[in-house]
Amino acid sequence: RPVFDMTSFDQSYFDLLRRRVLQLQARGLYASVMFFGSHNGMKSAFWNVAWHPDNNINPELAAAFDPADGYSFFTTDPAALDIQRALVRKTIDTLNDVDNIIWEIINEPGGTPAAVAWHEAMIDYVHAYEATKPKQHLVGMTGGWNLGPVMLSGPADWVSPDWDAYKDGGPAAYASKIAIVDTDHLSDWYQLRPGIEDDVRRWVWKTFCRGNHPILMDLYHLYDPEYGAR
Repeated sequence: RPVFDMTSFDQSYFDLLRRRVLQLQARGLYASVMFFGSHNGMKSAFWNVAWHPDNNINPELAAAFDPADGYSFFTTDPAALDIQRALVRKTIDTLNDVDNIIWEIINEPGGTPAAVAWHEAMIDYVHAYEATKPKQHLVGMTGGWNLGPVMLSGPADWVSPDWDAYKDGGPAAYASKIAIVDTDHLSDWYQLRPGIEDDVRRWVWKTFCRGNHPILMDLYHLYDPEYGAR
């Protein structure tokens, strides 16, 4: 199939992104705009996204990334980082003037040392690039796959926690970063089990009353026949 040039952007995509965000703004909604999508598709030897060396023409990425290891996406290679940062700059240039956004680097990258270091460095890069722009937005660090409380000590303005204290709304004395608590990042809460609907209803109010921001992922295991058959 045709492969990508990761240094050449399809302007129609960024035009569509901007239209969608402005539509949300017109309805009084915020958008969390993610630069690199989800790392879940890269967690095996069969990672198959545009960044994979087989799916693009960029020798810098072929030199930096291991085709058999999606965790190599969290690179320190300067040339590969330049290409990743170019996507960050293009996205910021597209939306910097809009008020109703927060930035998210990547979904569920995991807590390996390389992933954490790359994640924090990319947050720093977003902060630095937006400092040259008219507006600055909150930049977040997303949990999942055992990232854990390490995110509280880093440069993120907001976090999406993934440890069990947030099943009970979060620590009562919490006074650190903005917490946007997503049920998808709380272990086993997205899975089918008896009584989970009642647990989640209580969770919404516990989370809200402790000053945190609840996000409910649809319990697709309850409704999707593919999962319900398990």
